[in-house]
Amino acid sequence: MDWERNGPVWLFEAPFRRLIEASREIAAGHPRLNLRPLHTAFHLGEDFIHLLSGLREIYEPFAWRLSRGGDRIGHALALGVSPSAWSERNPWIRMRPWDRILDIGFVYWFFDKFGLRLDAGEVERMRLDARRVIENLFGTQEPDPLETARNIWCALPQARWEDAKNGSEHEARVNRARSFVARILDERAVGRRALSSSLSIQTKLELPMLEAVHDFVHDRIAKARVAIEVNPSSNLLVGGFRSIFEQPVFHTDKLPIILNADDPLTFGTTLADDYAYAWAGMVLGSGQSPDQATRRLEEAARCSLRYTFTSSLERRTLQAHGDLREDAATEAGAARRRGP
Repeated sequence: MDWERNGPVWLFEAPFRRLIEASREIAAGHPRLNLRPLHTAFHLGEDFIHLLSGLREIYEPFAWRLSRGGDRIGHALALGVSPSAWSERNPWIRMRPWDRILDIGFVYWFFDKFGLRLDAGEVERMRLDARRVIENLFGTQEPDPLETARNIWCALPQARWEDAKNGSEHEARVNRARSFVARILDERAVGRRALSSSLSIQTKLELPMLEAVHDFVHDRIAKARVAIEVNPSSNLLVGGFRSIFEQPVFHTDKLPIILNADDPLTFGTTLADDYAYAWAGMVLGSGQSPDQATRRLEEAARCSLRYTFTSSLERRTLQAHGDLREDAATEAGAARRRGP
């Protein structure tokens, strides 16, 4: 499945932004209707070749202010993958030059933005990769290929965002970077080179950088109060996992988790099936007790109510019904333990 790499968020950032902003204006203009602005559920970090690409794609809507508290991210498998385990399983990969230049630009921006230091050897490897990719794609020799890669990544959204700077020199760099993006989209030969899996990358050399980016993106999502939609059976079949235990729901308790069945007809499953798979995965695969697994899944059910895309009144009604059912189940369990 290649949809995520062929239809990334940056390609549709402008219409997404207009739709989100219009919904906020409409809601604010009609307070008596109790309208709720649109929330988003981006499917990200599922289909990636390099783990860094998956993490970058998860972070981009937050950098560009397309995602906010109460939103969802579908799958986000890159967050549940250990960088060291991923690197061990994928010592060498072949990836697209376009993905590589965006990854390099993102990393260079990320470490500079948050005052982190990159290993000198890693900086030089990225510089060489950026120079090679830019020359191959666009036929130009840039004085600072890392700066060019960062400008290309920063120029992806059409709207100004948190990295936007003032000044004619900055605008000139952004416009030049956007001309590179336009060539990817408009020139068939350039686009074909950009999207061919022609680059070989040794992932072990990038492990420290991967771990730093992974930790940061994980913490950023947790602080943003954005829920992760986990689809156990779907992820197992299309996510490249060796077992159902290798999913974010089994390896983190810092992120709000929601369980879904994804496409029941396609995968021949139901929501109840996926809850059962998740329970078995936590008990048999992660060593949690049955009570721990049950509490975790009950919290996932509550999260699905908190993060539902309905009006405030509908959400409160659903939560009240959920609390009543939970109280009844708790009381029934206590009665069973007391016995006749």
